[in-house]
Order: sequence, then C-alpha cells, then structure tokens
Amino acid sequence: MLDVSLETILLGLIFSSVLFGAVAIAVHAWRTRKPATGAAAEGEGDCKSPAGQTKPVTAQDAEILHESSLQLVNEAATLLKIIRQQIAAGDRFGNSLAEADRTFAKVSDPEQVRMVIKFLVTENAKMQKEQGELKSRLEQSQNQIEALRYKVAEAEEVSLKDPLTSIANRRAFDADLTQAIGDAKTLKHPLCLIMCDIDHFKKLNDAYGHPVGDEVLKIFANILTENVRAGDTVARYGGEEFAVVLTRSDMQTAARVCERMRLDIASRKLSLNRNGEIIGNITASFGVAQFLADDTPETLLQRADEKLYEAKTGGRNRVVIDRSAIAA
Repeated sequence: MLDVSLETILLGLIFSSVLFGAVAIAVHAWRTRKPATGAAAEGEGDCKSPAGQTKPVTAQDAEILHESSLQLVNEAATLLKIIRQQIAAGDRFGNSLAEADRTFAKVSDPEQVRMVIKFLVTENAKMQKEQGELKSRLEQSQNQIEALRYKVAEAEEVSLKDPLTSIANRRAFDADLTQAIGDAKTLKHPLCLIMCDIDHFKKLNDAYGHPVGDEVLKIFANILTENVRAGDTVARYGGEEFAVVLTRSDMQTAARVCERMRLDIASRKLSLNRNGEIIGNITASFGVAQFLADDTPETLLQRADEKLYEAKTGGRNRVVIDRSAIAA
C-alpha cells in the first residue's frame, strides 16, 4: 500500500504557511508603496536594478510582486490537492488488498489464484505509476515554489534597504531598534541610539544640485558604517537624517564613536568631479541617548532627537549627549 506519510502532508502544509507569509509581505509592500520623490528627498520608494542603478518602484513592479504571491498561493493549493488525491488513491489500493485477502481465503482453484495474483500485479503497477506521477508533480511544485519564494524574498530584502546608500531604511531601523531594546531589557546590556544629520544640507543641494547631494549622503552613510561594529545598525532615517543603534554600548562608548564620526566627515574636502570645483568641508551634528529601563522605542528616539536638535541650534558640527542615564 502506498505510504502517504505524515511527513509528506506536513511538507505541503509547511509550504502553505510559508507562502501565505510571503503573501502578507507582498500585500504590505503593495499597500505601503510610495511614489518616488527623489533620492535626496526621502530615500523611500526606489529599488536597485541589477546594474546597481537606482530606479523608482513603479506600480508595475508592485503588480509583479503581487502576482508572484498569488502564484505562490495557487501552487500551494495545487500541492495540497495532489496530496489529497493521492491519499484517496492509497485508500482505494488498501481496499483492493483487503478484497484480495478475502478472496484468497475462499479460493482453492489454481485458475482463481492466478486471477487474484494478476489483479494484485495490475493494482500494484497502477499504484507505482501513480507514485511516480506524484513524485514528479511534487518536485515540479517544489521547484516552482522555491523560485517564487526567492523572488518574494528578494523583494523583501530590497524593501529593507535604502536604495541610495544601501544601508537600512526606516522600516528596517524601526524593527532593529525594537529588537535591540528587547535584548537590552532581557540581557541587561547597555544600548545607545545616535541621531545625526548633515549640516546645511539644503544649501548644498540648492547650490550644487541633487546629484552632488546624493553623493554626500552616500559618503556620510559609508563613514557611519565604517565606525560601527557588526551587530550595530546604521539606517537612513529620512532625508539627510541618519540613525545608529549601538548595541552593548554605554554613553561613554557612544560619545567616542560619535566624535570619531564627526571628525571623519569634517576632515574630508569634497570636490566636483566634472570640473574639480572645491565644495569644501561637510560637517554633521549628533545627538545621543542611552536606553533607560522604562524606555520604549519612541521615548529613546525622542531623547536622542532632542539632543540632535540641541547640537544643531548650538552651532552644529558637535555631539550632544543625553545625561539622563549618567544621572541615574
């Protein structure tokens, strides 16, 4: 009798659960997609082409993701239908064996025995053929599902990156900050949040244009990334504002990291490639807050943002720290 095992059935169910999760991703991407407004403006709503060039996410792109997710659901439904059909076929084969067993108990004539054996051989051949077809159809479905899952996962990965700078975007930052706060509470490790932005960025854009502004954003993102460890998060929060989540770092460590970043960006003299015109030095301001026991992502972000505002209004090109944790 065909063994349509629990493992096979679970395989189909696992596929289904993964696929419906993928659909949720696609629906989220579809509903939250934004029109492209220029990389220097917000940094959302774009994606990278295979050549590494930035292109806007269009309604057609979202439709492709949506259709891929629907295909995943359809393939899962097909897979489960195949399994149900094979279970029914297995039941029929079991009934045939039971009938043959009852017949064997009654017959004594060699010709009748021969007929029963012939019947069993025929039924066995039929089941082997159905098993082969099942295996082939399952393999086809699995290959199709894997291809579609890869497509959806690739789109999900793109949706967590800022297309201009290739660092985490706001969506990824929100998730990472929430996770980091949960870990800090559980493991009793220090955690700091840095909010920073480029000084006089609007003037830079107005004077030299968005392409130059985009290059400055990339340089700044690289500097931030070069000065943190694996496990920390550097994200483009919006426009010229960036956020850095420093895990297992107290205020003293975070202040040193900020100062290193500040000096790094301030030491770079930028020039226009097309004519060598000197843009000059670019500076940035930093606000730092350390996680407190009763903090939420919102309160920690608010305190870091307040310190960034103080750095901006206090003359820019400086680091201002929140002393709540120090006082505590």
